[in-house]
Amino acid sequence: MRVTHAMLNRQLMTGASRAYERMAGLDISRRITRPSDDPAGAQRMVQLRGLISQNEQYQSNSDTAYRWLIAADTSLASLGENFRSVRELALTAADGSLEMELEGILESLNSAIDQILELGNTRIGNSYLFGGSRTQATPFDMYEGGIGYRGDDQVLSTSISTGLSLDYNVSGETLFGGELPFMDGTQDWDAKLTWDTEITQLFDGKGAELGMIRITDGAGTSVSLDLSGLRSMGDLRDAIQSAFPGMTVEINEGRNLLIEGTGPITVEDLQGGLTAQALGIDGTHNSGHLISRDLDPAISEETLLEDLMGMNLTLGKIQVAVGYDALFDELDLSLAESVGDIINLIEGEFPDLRVEISPSGNRLAITSDSFTPFEIKGFEDDFTASLMGLEGKGVPMRPLEVLFELREAVESGDQQTVQSLLSEIEAVQKHITDVHGAVGSRLAMAEGAKTTLEVKNLNLTDTLSQLGDADLSETLMLYQNAEASYQASLMLASNIYQLTLANFL
Repeated sequence: MRVTHAMLNRQLMTGASRAYERMAGLDISRRITRPSDDPAGAQRMVQLRGLISQNEQYQSNSDTAYRWLIAADTSLASLGENFRSVRELALTAADGSLEMELEGILESLNSAIDQILELGNTRIGNSYLFGGSRTQATPFDMYEGGIGYRGDDQVLSTSISTGLSLDYNVSGETLFGGELPFMDGTQDWDAKLTWDTEITQLFDGKGAELGMIRITDGAGTSVSLDLSGLRSMGDLRDAIQSAFPGMTVEINEGRNLLIEGTGPITVEDLQGGLTAQALGIDGTHNSGHLISRDLDPAISEETLLEDLMGMNLTLGKIQVAVGYDALFDELDLSLAESVGDIINLIEGEFPDLRVEISPSGNRLAITSDSFTPFEIKGFEDDFTASLMGLEGKGVPMRPLEVLFELREAVESGDQQTVQSLLSEIEAVQKHITDVHGAVGSRLAMAEGAKTTLEVKNLNLTDTLSQLGDADLSETLMLYQNAEASYQASLMLASNIYQLTLANFL
């Protein structure tokens, strides 16, 4: 076969071109530039980039929540100071020096109202902080004799991690919405634990979600028990004693379970459940007996007073007053036999009051049907009210209305009304403090999320770098080899192109 000059030319150009492509195709910063370089590594890099993108979105969300909560924290601190000033002004106005200081009190009170309105309309960027979901409309407007709210009570929430959201706003409804006079009992009554106690009533009515556990006795016998279908504490006792006839299961002091056997007893959760841990019976008990944690059954209206653990007393009389400056009336509770009897006696004597079992499940809560305040107290030699945890005042909570009523009372010189509003102002001040505290907790959560996400992003980026970044020394060596090959191809081509017909004669 005759090798022509053109064929030789094509071969040389092809070789030079390939050498150039090898040299130019090397990326000194990336180890993997195409999936074929490392299929498994390329797939993992795609996953890592997705996780980084997701994490960056969570970072953006947590930054937004943090900015809103910082602004709310600052505004609520100022609101608390303003309501504290309002309370001090009310105390001054009620102590008999009203005429002498009227002008100064009114001026300071008007200034506080203006500042409270201004704080209620705090903005962060172009959004109003306390407008709920209506962030573009001014939430609070002053009108003659009051302040109107144009926002809503919607909660703004954002995801800061997989399955974890954070509420980052406080609506004006939450901040300044009115509440009826309310009193939550301060003493836990706690019903006695019995075999009829339902599992759903444990832990103050929160209940326990039972699942699989394994019990091993002192003889080494191990039995897995499915407790998920049990209804009562008696069912739980029967399930354990059926599997271990030698064990005894008893109620200890009306509060918890006592399980006794021979030798060490080990109880462990199975299938990822938390039954043993929730009941406080997990672990190895070398003594051969174990006591659960206090199971705290919730009370009901049918619960007999003699079956209460937290209120072991003979009931007597309490004093109740409903309304501003109302006189106290006696109420005899000595005939009550159950929680329901107490409820019926109070509501029957005072129709404006509603008595319910508190959401905490272990005490009573009292609410007034209107914004009329009420007060409960005991007698000098009868401690029924305090021992029941039902002693104190239930006052309405009207953060804005009370300001204008106070101003009107100060203007008219009505010291009696000023005095009657003091407890309500204190309730408002406490409410603002409580909201501020809740925001502080969420702010701490946002700060923690920001730190966690920053660390996670650094770790993901580092992992991606280790997987995809090139080894600089190795890449430079490959580049130098490719460059040498390319230079050799060019030199060979240069020498061949200098040939003439005389070279072939």
